[in-house]
Amino acid sequence: MMHCRGNPKFNFHKHMIRALEDDFKQVVGIRQVNMT
Repeated sequence: MMHCRGNPKFNFHKHMIRALEDDFKQVVGIRQVNMT
């Protein structure tokens, strides 16, 4: 893959999953605050 050539240890999939999990936690946290 072209974008990983500079850093072969960088795991793009793991990075994306982590970013999505962080976004999901923020959305759920906002929902819980609004429900109470």
